[in-house]
Amino acid sequence: MIYKLYLVNLIFLSLFLIEDKNNCSNFSSGTFVSNDKITGNTILQRNGNLQLEINEKLGFKVMSKIEWKENCNYILYDFVVIENKYNMTIPIDTLSISIKILNDSTYQQSVFLKERNFIYTSLVTKTDDEAPLLKKYTN
Repeated sequence: MIYKLYLVNLIFLSLFLIEDKNNCSNFSSGTFVSNDKITGNTILQRNGNLQLEINEKLGFKVMSKIEWKENCNYILYDFVVIENKYNMTIPIDTLSISIKILNDSTYQQSVFLKERNFIYTSLVTKTDDEAPLLKKYTN
């Protein structure tokens, strides 16, 4: 009987200690950096329903709306090109993004471009910055 009680307590305690790897609320607002060998750093700033994406190397700034479909899945739509220094073709299709949490500050994102049947995967790290550039463009 004591063994069963000990086992039940151990299971109950472990439920509280296990980190919830499916809670992406920490990633719905703030500043994030995605680094790619070819495109360099892309800064993402979001506040829950808006996202500003900046890539200095490619010379673009793009604002979009966010709709969270599920806890770790969202879509980006209604793209507005703020800056495009090199006249790049910037996809303005609706993007579907899925997040896989790796730790408290890093996640892997898979971006699906439906119109082009293309998936791009990258690592994204949250910084301590509270999205000051996003505030600049939304005020």
